[in-house]
Parts: sequence; C-alpha cells; structure tokens
Amino acid sequence: MQSTVSTTQTIEIQGKTWTFDSTPPKPQIPKAFFQATYWDLCRSILFMLCLWAIPAFISLGVYYTDIPIACKITVYLVMGWLSGSGIVLSEWIGHDAVHGSLLPKNRKLAMLISLIISPAILGFMNMGFAARHLEHHRYTNQESDYDTTHYSKYKGILGRLFLSRIHKNFIYMYAAYLAFQGDSKHVLPGYTLRQIRLLVIANAIFAFLWISFYTMIAIYNLPLFVFLAFLPTISLILSTGALTYQQHGGTGDTDPSDHWRNTRSMTSPFWTFLYGGGNFHLEHHLYPTVPFFNLPKVHQYLKENNYFELGGLHLDDSHIGGYKYFSSNYPYPNPTSS
Repeated sequence: MQSTVSTTQTIEIQGKTWTFDSTPPKPQIPKAFFQATYWDLCRSILFMLCLWAIPAFISLGVYYTDIPIACKITVYLVMGWLSGSGIVLSEWIGHDAVHGSLLPKNRKLAMLISLIISPAILGFMNMGFAARHLEHHRYTNQESDYDTTHYSKYKGILGRLFLSRIHKNFIYMYAAYLAFQGDSKHVLPGYTLRQIRLLVIANAIFAFLWISFYTMIAIYNLPLFVFLAFLPTISLILSTGALTYQQHGGTGDTDPSDHWRNTRSMTSPFWTFLYGGGNFHLEHHLYPTVPFFNLPKVHQYLKENNYFELGGLHLDDSHIGGYKYFSSNYPYPNPTSS
C-alpha cells in the first residue's frame, strides 16, 4: 500500500491541517507505550522459546513416524521456517537492549540478558550490532549509515537471502572487536570502555556456550540438532537477510530526519506474529525507545489519529506479498552511487 496522493489535497490531524507531502513532527504518544517490565521481558523470552522449540519437537515427532517422506519433508520445511522465526526473536530482544527499551529502568541488566539469549543465533554478536546500529538511526538511508554500504551491494535474490546475513555477522564480529579496542566510532553511549570490554567478553563466552550446547545435541541426538539448530539457522539466514530489504528496500535516500518516509512497516497480523511487533519499522524509527512488543499499539494510535493519511508513506498490509521486497525490484538506498 503506497501513498501517491496529490500534494494539493490536505488532511487534518489533531486539529491541524497538513498537505500530503508535508512532514508533521512526531506526535506525543502515551507514556505507557515506552514502558517495559520484567514480566514483559519474560513473556517475550517465553514466546521466543515456544515459537522456536515447539515446531522443532513437532518435526522430531514426525521424524519417528511412518508417514510418507513427502509429508515429512513438508512438515520439516514449514516447522523449520516457524522455528527460525522464533529464534530470530532473540535478536529482537538484543536489538531492544541496544536501544535501552527492553528494561528502561535497568538498561545494563537488559544488555547482559540479551547477551545470554541472542547468541542462540550462531555467529551473531550483539555487541558488534550495538556498535553499529545507532548510526543507522542517526543517518537513515544516507552515506554515513553503515547499512547502505552493506545491503546495497546485493542486487539478486540469492545474495540477499544468503550472503547478506552471513557477511553481516562477520561485520558484527569485527565491530565487537573494534568496540573492545576502544575505537571511537564503535562506542555504545552510556557505557564506559571497561563496561564495553566486559560485555564483549560476556558476549563471546555465551556465544561459545551456545555453540557447545548445539554440539552436545548433535553428538547425542542428531535429528534433534537438525530440527532445533540446523533448519532454524537456515531459516533465519533467509528471513533476517531479507528483512532489511523489507524495511528499507525501495524507500530511497529520503531525508534522514523524515522517519515517516524512509522506512517501511509490514502491518498484517502475519508479520506481527512472525516478528513479534518488530515488523512496524516506521513506528520504530519514529520512537526507537518503544519496545518492539508495544509497536503495534503505536501503529494503531497513529492510524486512529490520521497520520497514515500522509503521502509517500511505505506501508504494506499484505501477507505473503511481503516477500516481494526480497527481490532486486526494491533496491536498498545507496546515496553514494547517486
């Protein structure tokens, strides 16, 4: 759903009149949207574990049945896809810890918790992500946004689905190393160098423990390893590799301060279930400190107050149709080349 309405038309938002191509300031939203409790965190972790583990054990149960192989493969693919979506939620938890929205009253504890959970994604270093991600918000779709350099390289669907995510994990590893070294471009606001170093070490330790856990499963129960680790990892490489193209592909190098138009939200319940609320990316760029599980509430609030009547917004309410952004028809913004 793309807005292409004439700029001669106007709308009224909360008693003020705006043209379709104007950029109103971010409205004040209820303070409750910014709040996150320990229960909210536990509920998010529980949902992640259920969406990850239940499909994996369903596949394991099917593995030991005598149903036709074609039926088994179908179950493995569907369950592996769901299980991968579940494990991706551990990255959303790490993402919100970086923004300080996971536990606003105890940000450092939230970061430590995220470093325990997020290495469930093999090769993912949340401290490296932390060292890079805030620049993406500060310079969205611009040359100084690290993501424009990385994601604009991949034009074809195979590169977007497979290579972009694997390459990005190596970038995050190196970024974590630079943060540990105290590089001025890889710092995390609110943390001392000593704290950053301790967190990088903790991240590496928990990553090693997760690898050890997966190795133990592979040794003692290879089918369980396939369904709990291998297939979900393949699934998350595909989904998260292409996720960024859903969020920014085809949005252009819009003014970095115009978060109404430089990112896309996938608004259907299908994506809300898979991403736990992180699919509302426009809302996230408007309010980076709102936890991902409250973003659907922000979306509904903005919708009820007519903000989505503005022109040029990237909102997509389709379900399966949201996969089209994985293709090269939606180039990632690359202001350097233009």
